[in-house]
Amino acid sequence: MADISFIRQIRHGWFTADFWLCTILMFLVEFGCAVLGAPSPRLLEIVVCREYYDENGGSLTQRDCKIQEVQMRLGLMLTVLSTCSIFAATLMQIPMGLLADKRGMKVALVLNIISTILYWGWLPLVAVFIHLPTWTLYIAPVFIFIGGGPWASGALIFAAINQRITASQRTPAFSIMEAISGIADLIGPALGTLTMENHISIPFLVATLSFALMFVPTILLQHDPLQLSIEIDDIDSEAEVSRPGDSEEQPLLRSISADSNDSERPFIRSTMAIYGITFGSFFLISLARDSNNFLIPWISWRFNESMARAGLIFSLRAIVSSFVFFVLLPTASSFISRGLKYGSFTRDLIISSSSTLLLCAGAISIAVSSNLSTLVVGFCIMTLGSGATVSLRAFLASKVDRSLSGRLFAATSTTSTIGSLIGMPLMGALYSISISEETVDISLPFAMAAAAYFLVSCVIGSLHLTV
Repeated sequence: MADISFIRQIRHGWFTADFWLCTILMFLVEFGCAVLGAPSPRLLEIVVCREYYDENGGSLTQRDCKIQEVQMRLGLMLTVLSTCSIFAATLMQIPMGLLADKRGMKVALVLNIISTILYWGWLPLVAVFIHLPTWTLYIAPVFIFIGGGPWASGALIFAAINQRITASQRTPAFSIMEAISGIADLIGPALGTLTMENHISIPFLVATLSFALMFVPTILLQHDPLQLSIEIDDIDSEAEVSRPGDSEEQPLLRSISADSNDSERPFIRSTMAIYGITFGSFFLISLARDSNNFLIPWISWRFNESMARAGLIFSLRAIVSSFVFFVLLPTASSFISRGLKYGSFTRDLIISSSSTLLLCAGAISIAVSSNLSTLVVGFCIMTLGSGATVSLRAFLASKVDRSLSGRLFAATSTTSTIGSLIGMPLMGALYSISISEETVDISLPFAMAAAAYFLVSCVIGSLHLTV
């Protein structure tokens, strides 16, 4: 039986010990990965460059590594390694979700942490400490099969949070989690760039320490969250403010043992429509967001700016994102729930639809911008809509039984990964067309992104009609 004082704490607020432990977990994994953003390709470049000069003779300096032959080898290694890693992570997300639901979140998180440490630790081990042959770097994706690597971490942490909060708390709680990720992405790259100047192994040691510290909050997480969630549901049914007839408290996906009969067929059709639309939205949003990978090259090409100056726009994104996740989303969620008296079902749909419209408007502004000021304004508008996936996760979580949280968030993460795998080559092809003389006045990747965001906004608006 869960501790009554803990239940009361949840009833009157969601800043509980478990929430902060999950927040720390999110920060540590995002920080560790962000630290390695620049050092990891540089480490691979060192390995490829060293092998090239071992084969062909000659001196080895950082400048020598920029020759075409070395960069072609590096590009091939990055492509193969990243593709194999993402493919392995995609295969492991659902099994990790199943493991979290069946054996407990702690078991899944421990395996995930071990997998992440081994994956990132293998690269410096091969390149710096042991000097193994270059082909041994391709062993790294094998470690992802232990626990999903860093790609599965976010899904597991969101699932752990979902098991410990009520429906009305999901959107603000998920918003805080995303904000923490943004802070890690702001601090990590700078630290990684600074520390790699002394020795390439230092940022890897910092990242490994960050991943290892994840064991502490994982061990401290409360046991038996599913039993606790039953009591939370009872409390939530009393405390949740919703309109008559609101179906948000009835999970569409229940336990596997639930009976089915002919009278449930319309219900099942409605369920499949909701899942199809929601997961399709995750796919399209992930695909559209790959256009951001070509923003800096586009600014440099279109407005004759250096890559370094163009990169400053991502610092602006970190500032706006912090405002969105720390202030705007929690305030909007509270106003819609308490001020307008809408239930969490309608609240999450309103926020999701509004956010995707902001994404669409921002993408259009970027695509057709004739000067840098217009582009920056469009980028800020688009960043204001970055809470779309937060409210979508909250909506979907309210329609799925808590005992299936691991599988749910693993499925959403897998869907997003697949969208990114398709989006990258698509946006790359559109960017190549954009920089031709005929279409230089418009950024086709962001035009495509705007179309995808608009489609998502329309289909999300139709969700309320399916239930």
